[in-house]
Amino acid sequence: MILVALVLFAVVSPIAFSVAGVHGVVVSACALAICLGGMLAALITGDWLVGERWAIVNVIVGMVMRMALPLGAFVVVQGADGSLAQGGFGYNLLVYYPALLAAETLLNVARLRHSKR
Repeated sequence: MILVALVLFAVVSPIAFSVAGVHGVVVSACALAICLGGMLAALITGDWLVGERWAIVNVIVGMVMRMALPLGAFVVVQGADGSLAQGGFGYNLLVYYPALLAAETLLNVARLRHSKR
């Protein structure tokens, strides 16, 4: 997951630099850190809730953890209307969130296949 995040950052940061300079790269790194934190929190809580009777709870808690941090950060940043908001924090979240969600989904499917063997 962290490797995917670093590859994404290597692709997005030159675009962010061309749009907003060094500040754009910092904003991009902040958005990536927020998304990565939410994804890692979802993975950690998913490891605690193991077993068939915890399956639905695992999905719900994972979705909340995955969405709460990026969405909460977006609301705070946009509400403050500071330099992060003007640097394109929301746009960076729109790039990082779905890409990391896809990577996490592939990771979970691979772990599920491995555990059934």
